[in-house]
Amino acid sequence: MRAARGPLADAVLHYVTATSLIALAAPVMVAVALPVALWRRSLSTRPWVVAAAAAIVVAGPFAAARVDTRGLHRNAVGALIATSPPRMDPAAGAADWRASPFAQPQGENLSALRGTMKGRNVILVVLESTGARHLGAYGGTPDPTPNLTALARRSIVFERAYVIAINDKPRRIQRVASAIDTAPTILDLVGLPAEALHQGTSLLRPEPRMALFFTDYSIGWLGLADGCWKYLFEMDSGRSHLFDVCADPGESRDRAGEFPDRVTSYRTRVREWAAAQKDAIRRR
Repeated sequence: MRAARGPLADAVLHYVTATSLIALAAPVMVAVALPVALWRRSLSTRPWVVAAAAAIVVAGPFAAARVDTRGLHRNAVGALIATSPPRMDPAAGAADWRASPFAQPQGENLSALRGTMKGRNVILVVLESTGARHLGAYGGTPDPTPNLTALARRSIVFERAYVIAINDKPRRIQRVASAIDTAPTILDLVGLPAEALHQGTSLLRPEPRMALFFTDYSIGWLGLADGCWKYLFEMDSGRSHLFDVCADPGESRDRAGEFPDRVTSYRTRVREWAAAQKDAIRRR
């Protein structure tokens, strides 16, 4: 805590604004004022109101599966109930999950860098809950990490991954990279072979690879990045979202309806991948 207190304090103070304080104070004030204002009043609930409320509660799950609420339909009790049962059953699978089902151009060949870091020490810098758009190395202003930006100026920077490798010839690589590629890439740089347990591949190779990911909070998401395409699958509702992040970096235009074959292929891939990962964990 002593080492993290500065960043934590900065993060808390960043959200101490008039808007956030009002948003916190308003429900507290209402919760205090209403009982005082209504304690002498006799309140009665009509049967049709109860029936209408019950109908809304019953229809809620069906409506949430068809309307994108962006998570605003959630509450603490509903989230607890929804996340209690398993969302995905384990199933054995041994496919090459990261091979794209669609043709993708070759990436930049960095094989000349293999073994160039032999004999050097390796330091891993992990930034948790950090959006790349806020970092100076990715164009964020003001720059909260000037030392990291200075390092990036003389490094290989993968634009679509938080991976920076020191090199005398700075480059910016437009290629999808996954966190699981980190270990094989470091081993490749220092001249060592990757181990069989690594699911990732070295980023020095030019072959394009997809990155698959998931979140398992109150809303369960599966997703993948395949070249310029980013696909998201909402596990509870079954909705799919597809974005061309090269043409639309802000992901403001959902193109799932325009490419049904791509959506179907991606949905099958992420579901089978998630089931296989769960099965692999269960068998360990």
